[in-house]
Amino acid sequence: EEKSESVIVNGLSVIQTLLEFRKIGPEGMQEQMTSLDAERLAQGVSSTLMALTPRLKDFHQLLIEPPKVTF
Repeated sequence: EEKSESVIVNGLSVIQTLLEFRKIGPEGMQEQMTSLDAERLAQGVSSTLMALTPRLKDFHQLLIEPPKVTF
């Protein structure tokens, strides 16, 4: 099965966004998190990690054998 570098890069970008710990306001500036923000963030990070845990071997394999770059 052929792996596309762009799909992997974009997928990792989505994962990074789901795990991000900063709150960006409407003007693009970082804002202070409330306790509700922190609770929602903790739930989101926990859910993301639970979803990723079964696939850690696959991610590891991609790091060992990355897909070829195609232009």
